[in-house]
Amino acid sequence: MYQDLLRKIAEEKPNYNQEEIQWLLDHLGDPSPEIRDDLVFTSFARGIQEELFTQEQFHFIVEVVLADGGLDKEIDKVGLSTLERSFRALIYANLLSADANQQSVFYQELNAEFRNVLLNQGLHYLSKEKDTTGFSSQYGWVHAFAHGADLLKEVVCHPDFPKNRVHEVFDILGQLFKRMSIRFTDDEDWRLARVIYEPILQGKLE
Repeated sequence: MYQDLLRKIAEEKPNYNQEEIQWLLDHLGDPSPEIRDDLVFTSFARGIQEELFTQEQFHFIVEVVLADGGLDKEIDKVGLSTLERSFRALIYANLLSADANQQSVFYQELNAEFRNVLLNQGLHYLSKEKDTTGFSSQYGWVHAFAHGADLLKEVVCHPDFPKNRVHEVFDILGQLFKRMSIRFTDDEDWRLARVIYEPILQGKLE
């Protein structure tokens, strides 16, 4: 399966069957960066952004990533648990981005219940995450705070996230920096900054 999926990354317009998507979902937090980062996330990002997945497959991915607690799964554990949360956050970000993009075939494909769960978990994820690992010699990029920032940016920019809740984003960012005893050194800072300047550019903040 690994080799088959790896070959698809090199194809211009690959198709994916249900078994392949399930394998990718099963390896979302794989300890190997070659599998997790280079294959699994790349496949999901392309599949959503380049519309390689069908709408049914899009819905299936949403259901699976939310089925076992989503970003709250094992939130107090680090290591392998962080890997799954961190890369799940990136999938959330891609799902919300496509749902908000009027040019995407996945525009408004999320049902209201799932959309609200993605938005709410994405909003509060960084206030719960404790693992500040950027790059790990064992696992490669862990990057939970960078990926959480990417997700939070998609949350605040999503058209269904109301302007009157934007202050909650500032509260979360403020609390985050107050409780951090380390200095971010792996690009988390500029990705967190995008949470503020992207909604300004999009007219969500004035």
